[in-house]
Amino acid sequence: MITATVPPADAGTAVPTPQPPARSTSPWRRAALVALTVWLVAQALHAVVAVLAGLHPGGPLPGGSIAHAWYQWDSAWFTRIAAHGYAGSGAAAFFPLFPLLMAGLDPVLPGGVFGAGLVVGNLALLGALVVLHRLVATESDDATADRALWYLVAFPTGFFLAAAYNTALFLALTVGAVYALRRQHWWVAGVLGALASTTRSAGLLLVVPFCYEYLRLRRVHPAVLLVPAGLAGYMIYTWRALGDPLAFVHAQAHWSRHLDWPWSAVGHQLGTIVRQPRLFTDTGAHDLLDLGAVLFAATLLALAFTGPWRLRRDQYALPLYGAALVGFMVIFPNAGDVNPYPLQSAARLVLEVFPAFLMLARIGARPLAERAYLVLAIGAQAVLLDHFLHGGWVA
Repeated sequence: MITATVPPADAGTAVPTPQPPARSTSPWRRAALVALTVWLVAQALHAVVAVLAGLHPGGPLPGGSIAHAWYQWDSAWFTRIAAHGYAGSGAAAFFPLFPLLMAGLDPVLPGGVFGAGLVVGNLALLGALVVLHRLVATESDDATADRALWYLVAFPTGFFLAAAYNTALFLALTVGAVYALRRQHWWVAGVLGALASTTRSAGLLLVVPFCYEYLRLRRVHPAVLLVPAGLAGYMIYTWRALGDPLAFVHAQAHWSRHLDWPWSAVGHQLGTIVRQPRLFTDTGAHDLLDLGAVLFAATLLALAFTGPWRLRRDQYALPLYGAALVGFMVIFPNAGDVNPYPLQSAARLVLEVFPAFLMLARIGARPLAERAYLVLAIGAQAVLLDHFLHGGWVA
């Protein structure tokens, strides 16, 4: 009989000591670390471009400082509302949550009301990046989530997320609402939806993913009724303060916005591009930028339903919400001789269509696609940011 000989423990053979399993990084901790890294790199890019913009042959930055050079366009509207309330034609078009936060932080922060707006915008951006990472990671994987954050801030108009605009705040609230919705945290999603509709009227579109999730799960929850609560509260305020519950609608006349068929604005935009005597004039460049942004988002959202990068049916709430946002952009175009840009601001508003960036991140798993996008997007952003800091209109 053959027997196996087991050497004693003291015969020179080391007995392995059981080790506890390695502790993996918390998903939220990883999301926060990636988001902070992306946020810091974005701040560095903006600082470098701002310093170089000060050497622009057209003259120094307006305002005498890099920070004050960001006081452009909608930032001025939000600052005036935060400081003086809804006075003046057109002010009611800007929803109240962002200027309320500016006014609330102004007493405890240096830099005045505008400085508070920069702080609110950048904190909202950091929060949006954290939650977006968690959303994309749970819907796909960590690598895709990492890419989604880089692609978002690298987008040619990505610097608006760091400006004293309500873009980052709206993005943070809507991403948070959809993330909570996908986790079936209905009341959290409803509260965030109410805050989103207090930030922009497009917050109402969160009803779309709510309804899809209800149909998919074959249940109904009253939390969806919270989504329009923010808009309702703002209407009550403007009714009492301005005598007009639809003041936010009537204020759009300041920019010649009106309700129209979705193909009307796109057709008008194409027409203005074709009629340009020189394509790369200031007007032609804006038309190309806005139309390109709409087509960019629409194409990526279409790929969510078909093709090699398509999402599962249970994930359709995301691209449906994105499609609603794109549709909302094109059914309220500018018109008339006062404003020649039918899709004005589309290049900035597309930053809020986060499902499109989820799809872009899925495509970006191919290194060539990733490198091409990042090189082109960052180069374009540097040029557009320089133009913006010198008071030029971008989106």
